[in-house]
Amino acid sequence: MTFDPRTATRAEFEAEARRLHARRVEYIDNLTDEEKKACDRFMMPGYLERARELRLNEAGYDAAHVRMQVDECVRHWRTDQWQSSDEYMDTFRRAREHKDFRAVMEAARVEYYRRFESRDAPEPASVHDRIVAAIPPLEDRDYTRSGKPRVKALRDATGEKVTGRQRDAAWSEIANRSDART
Repeated sequence: MTFDPRTATRAEFEAEARRLHARRVEYIDNLTDEEKKACDRFMMPGYLERARELRLNEAGYDAAHVRMQVDECVRHWRTDQWQSSDEYMDTFRRAREHKDFRAVMEAARVEYYRRFESRDAPEPASVHDRIVAAIPPLEDRDYTRSGKPRVKALRDATGEKVTGRQRDAAWSEIANRSDART
């Protein structure tokens, strides 16, 4: 049975808040060095400390919220590292003389970002692959009554404009792999 804040008793609500708090703290404790650097540079001061606090009246504040903030800081940090590098200026000079400026800059940026990848799996290339990759870590509340992932949750997780058709295609792929939620 899933947690419903509208019908939960005080004890159930507090238990859910404690469970989500433990997940937030675990996520924060397991940040990589890169994520810590990015948060130090780009995150609002004190955010992680406030996220570590147990608030029994906040049962909807889970690790996904913190993960979104950290991921955004990492994107900013990587962009800052890239645009502050000598390699960026060298590429910029070369790209100005090339027919396809954007393609040259994008290829160099992608190559530069690969240096930061610490995860085993490469970042999915297509929107479809990103949607498929975003489904397994979703929370129970991110699913509709019919059992499909909510489009808004997929939009938040991928940063893409996900449509219902795209969600359905990704969901059917996962269901065919038998990784689907029951």
